[in-house]
Amino acid sequence: MSIENQEVAEYRLPLVLDLAEMYGTRPFLSCEPLLGPIDLGEAAGGRSAAGLGWVIAGSESGQRARAAELDWHRSLRDQCQRLGVPFFLKQFVERDQGRVRKVSLPLLDGRQWAEFPTSTDSRERATT
Repeated sequence: MSIENQEVAEYRLPLVLDLAEMYGTRPFLSCEPLLGPIDLGEAAGGRSAAGLGWVIAGSESGQRARAAELDWHRSLRDQCQRLGVPFFLKQFVERDQGRVRKVSLPLLDGRQWAEFPTSTDSRERATT
């Protein structure tokens, strides 16, 4: 399920958690392009987001890409770490003197965050 900011997260995450509970799966979130900070706990409406199987994040790319902040990705990564959910930071766009450069698998706090779920259950991979 694609979730790009808090407003969308508050609408979609409860639906994702309902479906996961109904079908016994661990869905993943695609937080790309990440267009604002996301508080998974708040978006889950009092439920735990620990049932997520994976969170993938990234900024928008291209010359007209909307700006993203590393702190939004950092916060999402920290939440995933607390919840025990694998986190994958796919890409980030750096801006320098009007130029835009996409960085695949960027460093965040000194390391690449390319975690993957450990399950091989195809039902989990198919739930998006």
